[in-house]
Amino acid sequence: GDLRARVMFSSLFMLSASYFELSNAVLEIMRPCKHGYMAAFPWIPCSFQDPRYPGLIITAVVFFIVYSIGIPSFFGLILLRNRKRINAGDPALEAKYGFLYETYRPKLFWFELIWFLRRVLLSVAVSVVAPRPDYQMAMLMSVLLGSILLHRYVQPFSSSLANLMDLIAT
Repeated sequence: GDLRARVMFSSLFMLSASYFELSNAVLEIMRPCKHGYMAAFPWIPCSFQDPRYPGLIITAVVFFIVYSIGIPSFFGLILLRNRKRINAGDPALEAKYGFLYETYRPKLFWFELIWFLRRVLLSVAVSVVAPRPDYQMAMLMSVLLGSILLHRYVQPFSSSLANLMDLIAT
């Protein structure tokens, strides 16, 4: 009962809180090779003849699909399936999944998914596009500028102060 609900809440919250770091770490493995060696592991040659290379790449791709795409999809499914209960203010649902939507205006309960997308795009810019600093900077600036414009237009948080603080933080 109560212990199970707490463990579930804690687990989901940790998945959400660690999303950027873990996605960034897995994308770092997929960073293009430098001088014939992996950027993340410069002692491993980028060659399918070295069994470590394909093993790392396959693991990274699987983890990216399962975690970096799967977690936001899972949270999106939770939010969409429960949208009526969210809009009705169901306290049991809020205790379970409120960290995903409670700070947003009611009609924008799904907006956390936009932040997941922003995080993964920033991870791609930092990790995968890194060999070309000009492209990296252009992608970072595009993602952040797009975030600022979207935020300014939508004002997703229920509190004006939260909207201002997030705009300043971006």
